[in-house]
Amino acid sequence: MILRGGVFIPRFDARGNPAARGDFDFQGMIGRSPVGQDEPARLLFFGFGQMQPDADNRITLDSRRTDRWGIPIPHIVCRMQPEDKDLLARQEETFLETVNGAGGEVEFLGSPRGIREWGRGAYPEADPLSRFLFRRFFARVMVMGAAIHESGGARMGEDPANSVLNGWGQCWDVLNLYVTDASAFAGSGVSGTTLTVMAQTVRACRHLARSG
Repeated sequence: MILRGGVFIPRFDARGNPAARGDFDFQGMIGRSPVGQDEPARLLFFGFGQMQPDADNRITLDSRRTDRWGIPIPHIVCRMQPEDKDLLARQEETFLETVNGAGGEVEFLGSPRGIREWGRGAYPEADPLSRFLFRRFFARVMVMGAAIHESGGARMGEDPANSVLNGWGQCWDVLNLYVTDASAFAGSGVSGTTLTVMAQTVRACRHLARSG
């Protein structure tokens, strides 16, 4: 029998400092599979941090490369800034403090900063070759975009000089074009954008209906 449950741990500050809230959280699952019934439960956690918007992160059309139909492909520039790296470091240390402080034992921690291992290390039941390949190619896998909750690229704003869409998700340059996916947001916080995208889509459709 496989027993699993979802885990969501929001970021909070014991002193009630609002500036420390909402910058990251932990999500994951806990269960007794694949370990035996009398063995300790295994936990799998994922951290989600809030990357800050940056004007240098952008999407443009590649001037040299095209797809099979001859259309220029998107060229994405997205780099972590010092404040993002600092947040990631705090997130890692909070993760270790949370799990170890609750009596658990962290076997490995992986992020764009690399892999750290303790005890039996990462995936101890796997064969040596698989463990080697996991470590060898981890840096190519753990990159921005791995969590597929990207935001930005066609953000909303009040000025066409620094935004693609107006406050309704309507394109400044193409008035009959509305963009209602997560590209309209400058950031996503630490939660998935799905419900906000749905709400924004309804809002944009109502605006379009009134405008027509």
